[in-house]
Amino acid sequence: MFLVSLLRRIAFSYYDYKAYNFNIEKTDFVVIHIPDQIGDAMAIFPVIRALELHKIKHLLIVTSTINLEVFNALKLGHPVYLFLREFSLQDFRGGSNRLN
Repeated sequence: MFLVSLLRRIAFSYYDYKAYNFNIEKTDFVVIHIPDQIGDAMAIFPVIRALELHKIKHLLIVTSTINLEVFNALKLGHPVYLFLREFSLQDFRGGSNRLN
């Protein structure tokens, strides 16, 4: 079992995310793109709150219209801008999730 786990770790390390260390204090503009479902938008809430605490000048969130109600409940602060975009596969699937 250990050998299988080790081989998986080696095989998947090529596709693993490589973190980049940067100074958040020097960051002025952040864009978060959330094209997927409501659960993905809710999972990003702690990141949004952390970025608001760091007093960044602009935070742009690009998301599907499906997530409109999620972000209406969030009560976004001043430096946060929400840009809604229709993603054809997701927004038109149910029909009731479209903005009027």
